[in-house]
Amino acid sequence: MSEQDTLFQTALTMLRSQLNAIDEQLLALVAQRAALVAQVDALKTAHGVPFRDYAREQQLVDTLVAAARERYGSALRENDVRTLMHTVLAACRPLSI
Repeated sequence: MSEQDTLFQTALTMLRSQLNAIDEQLLALVAQRAALVAQVDALKTAHGVPFRDYAREQQLVDTLVAAARERYGSALRENDVRTLMHTVLAACRPLSI
């Protein structure tokens, strides 16, 4: 293996390691969010309030899309942010819905 190949492999390994660490953080954050959603579900159930609040979900996604646009510019596409947030919201919903 040439020195250039070795440098490439080293750089690639380091970048992938950083990506793996971020992915672990994402999983931990989604798990934390799911735990909070379970608490919201319990509170709403105790008070006879329906779990899903479609208007709030839409407002949340719209707010995060705007924040992503403001903070990160074109680094994050609007449709990707919407898809990501809808996926996170779905993943955190209680199994009872």
